[in-house]
Amino acid sequence: IYLVTTLAAKGSTQKHGVTQASTLVPLPQFCQSDIVLELERPNVNEFPVLKADALKFLMTFRSVLGGPIVIAAIPQIIRHLQADSFVVHSYAACNLEKILIMKDAAGNPLITQDILAPFASEAVCGLFQALSKPNSGENEYVMKAIMRVLNTLNEHTMPFMAVALPKLTEILTQVAKNPSKPHFNHYLFETIALSIKIVCKIEPNAVSSFEEALFPQFQYILQSD
Repeated sequence: IYLVTTLAAKGSTQKHGVTQASTLVPLPQFCQSDIVLELERPNVNEFPVLKADALKFLMTFRSVLGGPIVIAAIPQIIRHLQADSFVVHSYAACNLEKILIMKDAAGNPLITQDILAPFASEAVCGLFQALSKPNSGENEYVMKAIMRVLNTLNEHTMPFMAVALPKLTEILTQVAKNPSKPHFNHYLFETIALSIKIVCKIEPNAVSSFEEALFPQFQYILQSD
């Protein structure tokens, strides 16, 4: 994987990953025969270094692999959110977040609401489970991925809000006591704001419930030194 990555990458950007690749390296074929095959192994905790490298490969070459390959990899990426390895589930979350902001040739989102909806339960539950893993309680990659998933799914997240919102409130309560990771906190507040927007657009009466749940935490934060 390292050898192919080194030989194939000819140009890249921080936002899009590799954007120019050598025509001498058959990236789609290599991805299907080696990367996807590795990610399809039933045990997500087996060979964590290979798992992490495979996920990193997908993330690095996402712009040149083509939409069909990226879309087909979504179930495997989501499945690896369950991995015990901090590196593996962080790469899975980062991968998911980055493909959700990809555009097609016409400038429209590559991963639409309809494409992601069949995996909504696994994605939302997997991301919140990742936050409960050791050392991932304030994992900024996971929280950013939660924000992207909710934004893409929009109203399709309503069935999961009964679980997600109490969890987000609980996390807010904990980080308010000892705010140590600004990026995580930023994505947490973005996710909460997005959740309020989604829910209250469908159920306007939910505003009072949000006020009751969140205002005590906001007041605590504003009064803290």
